[in-house]
Amino acid sequence: FNALHTLPADRSCYGLIHYDFEPDNVFWDASSHRISVIDFDDCLYGWYAMDVAQALNELDDAWAATFLEGYRSAFPFTAEQEATLPLMRHYIMLRSYARLKHCLSEGLPNPPEWMVNLRAMLEGKLNLLICKGGD
Repeated sequence: FNALHTLPADRSCYGLIHYDFEPDNVFWDASSHRISVIDFDDCLYGWYAMDVAQALNELDDAWAATFLEGYRSAFPFTAEQEATLPLMRHYIMLRSYARLKHCLSEGLPNPPEWMVNLRAMLEGKLNLLICKGGD
C-alpha cells in the first residue's frame, strides 16, 4: 500500500469523508427535492475516491452510475481519482479486515445469545473479506 503515499492529499481530493454512504443513510425529500445524509459515526479523513469506492461497494451497476452522476454534479471527481478506485477498494478491504479482527479479538466467558449471534455474523464478514482478498 505504498501506492497510497504517492497520491496527492490536497483539498481537491482529500478531506473529511462520510465513509458510510449506503441506501439506508441517504434520504430523498420529494417535496423539497433535497437529499439528506445521516449516520456520520464512521467519518474519517481520507481521499474522496475512498468515500466513492465505499459507496460503490453497496450499489449495483445501475445505482452506481446514478451515484457517480450525482456525485459529479455536486463535486468534481476526475478521471485520475476514478483510476484510484481499485486501490481504494483494496484499502477498504484491508481496513475492514483490521477492524473486524480487532472486534473479534476480545470475548466474554459467558456471552449472551445476541453477542454469540453478532460474533458469528462478524466472523462471516471476516471470512468473506479473506475470500475477496484472494481474488
